[in-house]
Amino acid sequence: MKNKRFTAKILIDIGMTICLLLLMPYSLLSETAHEWIGMAMLVLFISHYILNHKWVTSVRKGKYNAFRVIQIVLVIIMLILIMGSMISGILLSNHIFKWIKISGTYMTARQIGDYLIMRMHFVFYDYEKGIFPFLLDYLAVMILIAFIGYYSGVFLKKTGKRKRKGSY
Repeated sequence: MKNKRFTAKILIDIGMTICLLLLMPYSLLSETAHEWIGMAMLVLFISHYILNHKWVTSVRKGKYNAFRVIQIVLVIIMLILIMGSMISGILLSNHIFKWIKISGTYMTARQIGDYLIMRMHFVFYDYEKGIFPFLLDYLAVMILIAFIGYYSGVFLKKTGKRKRKGSY
């Protein structure tokens, strides 16, 4: 049972990474595909939370070191950003959730959404380059950020252990 749960966690994490990567080239994919990939991301996100609920409930327990504090702060920031993206995506939907009409919130979501749906361009896409080189560029950035995050964590854990050894 535990092995199946671990495998499910890994597959969901891989699926979320693929969805996140595919959500980036909004202009290179269709709007409908973007919304369906976003829906898959929502389902995977909820599944991820359900499978990792023990981590959430254990946040108040145990000792806090620099690594754990930074980890919790980053998780909270990511949760806020992901929820904001998903809520604004649902409110701005032109296909899957076009039946949702909440007065007043659409314009608020549209101020944020102008950047999300690229009505206000802040990123330059080379449309002649194609989707695969674009995805490879984003994949390289994702790998770089994961690399930096992983080795920052290793560094924080090692410095925490050195402080504990020196305090005895």
